[in-house]
Amino acid sequence: MAYVCGYRPEHVGYAFMDLDGNGVKELIIGDTEYGIDGVIYALYSYADGSIKEVFSSGERDRHSLCDGGIILNDWSNSAWNNGRAYYRISGTTLSLKERIVGDKDKNGNYVQFYSTTENDQDLISITEEKAQEIRDSYVKESIQYTSFFRSIIQTHQEVKMLPMLCRNNL
Repeated sequence: MAYVCGYRPEHVGYAFMDLDGNGVKELIIGDTEYGIDGVIYALYSYADGSIKEVFSSGERDRHSLCDGGIILNDWSNSAWNNGRAYYRISGTTLSLKERIVGDKDKNGNYVQFYSTTENDQDLISITEEKAQEIRDSYVKESIQYTSFFRSIIQTHQEVKMLPMLCRNNL
């Protein structure tokens, strides 16, 4: 996450949302400009008396929030090998709901595969239409992030104004 945030530090923000309905709000770090697409740089949750990182995004491995608290992991290893995995969160654990993997087959053709497990042996070939139908069934949810940058600037301005406020109220 650190290097992704380094590209656009002025657009990094945070939000608190209860994604799994357990009454504990997760800390979400993301992009204030692209929050409309539910982009998440990192997700933290509280369990067993401490804060735990659930996941962290990077280049070619990004996460987004979809309706219903579903976490989308959109990844790419190359132009030919890429995929989308859809997870449910429970506390600090992600559980795979389903995934689509695009890759070349034995004949060098680009094909789509599907599975409800993390085991690549369980991948079955599906049509591009079926893959698109699955992708379309998930709608990205907007996240309203509070900007770290703006919070720091606002706090700095308030601190600078403190002597004047104190003088006026004496």
